[in-house]
Amino acid sequence: MTQTNILAIIFLLLPLSFGISKTIREMSRTKELSNYVNLFRKIFIKYVTSNGEDNSSYIWLTKNSNKMQNNLGRQGIVTFKQAFDQGIITNYSLIINGITQVRTYFEQPYLGNLAIQTSQVIDDSLIRKIGDFEEQSEILSSKKFNPIELYRKGWKEIIFFPVTLVGWLGLISIQSVENYSQSLLLKFISGIFAILGLLGSIITIVTGYKQFLEIFHKL
Repeated sequence: MTQTNILAIIFLLLPLSFGISKTIREMSRTKELSNYVNLFRKIFIKYVTSNGEDNSSYIWLTKNSNKMQNNLGRQGIVTFKQAFDQGIITNYSLIINGITQVRTYFEQPYLGNLAIQTSQVIDDSLIRKIGDFEEQSEILSSKKFNPIELYRKGWKEIIFFPVTLVGWLGLISIQSVENYSQSLLLKFISGIFAILGLLGSIITIVTGYKQFLEIFHKL
C-alpha cells in the first residue's frame, strides 16, 4: 500500500471517527436531558399532589427552575392569561414564574383549582419536551449506523471547530455557538465537503493519486 493510499484512508476515516464521536455524545446528552426532565416532572407532580405542602420538593424545583427553563427553550415561553381577567402576559417564563404562581394559588384555599390548572399547563410542557427528546433519540439511533450521515457529521465537526474553539475561550456565548451550528449554510458546506472528500478518498484508494488527478482535471 502506497503512502498516498494511506493518506486517503486517513482522510476517509478521520471525519468518520469525528461523526461517530459526535453521535455518541448527542445520544448520551439526549438521554441525560430526558432523564432530567422526567425527574423534574416527577418531583413537580409530587409537590402538586401534596397541595403545596411538600416544601422540600418546592425548594428543589425552585433551585432547578432556571436550568429547566433553559432546557425547555422556546416551549417554555408562553402567552399566559392571568386569573380573574387581570390581563394577558406575553413571553411568560412558564417554569420560573409558573411554579411560584402555583405555590401562591395553593396558599389561598379558594384558589386551589387555579393551582391545578396552572400545574396542568406546566406538566403539558414537560411532557412535550420529553416527547421531543424521545423523538431525537429515535432519529439518532436510526442514523448511528449510516456511514454517509456519520461522514457528513464528521466534516461538520471539523469545519465548525474554529467556532467551537472560540466558544470554549469564552469569546462568544455557548448559545451563539449552538445557533451557528444549526445554520443551513454550515450544513450545506459540510455536505459538499463530505461528498467531495468521500469520492476523492475512494477514487484515490482504488485508482491511485495520479489517476485521480487525471479524472479531476477532466471534469
